[in-house]
Amino acid sequence: MAAIQKSGARIVATACPGCMIQLMDGARRFGLDVEVVHLGQLMAAGTAGAESAAHRHCPAAVGHNHRQAA
Repeated sequence: MAAIQKSGARIVATACPGCMIQLMDGARRFGLDVEVVHLGQLMAAGTAGAESAAHRHCPAAVGHNHRQAA
């Protein structure tokens, strides 16, 4: 927890659900103002931001699926 506090991070991500629970508990106990998220949540948030940026530059590109149907 000291390393997280020293880093100044506002978001802590992990792929391990057990670690996520422990980090949430530690942040609460130490009074840290951090958001603990699953790595998948962080990636989804980043993808949503990328889609928004792509839409600003090329609205026609957003939502297109270039994979062929099976």
